Amino acid sequence: MQLEMSKQALNSETVRSGIKDILLNHAGLWEALRNKATTVGSGVAKP
Repeated sequence: MQLEMSKQALNSETVRSGIKDILLNHAGLWEALRNKATTVGSGVAKP
């Protein structure tokens, strides 16, 4: 039953939109990815 509920939630556009909003706007994921891309692009390795 839990697996069915998880699939149903992840198939929901509202839930996916909320997860994306949290990751990109509140968890700092966008900044982390941007910084990583900048660092990789410059040839400087960061831990």
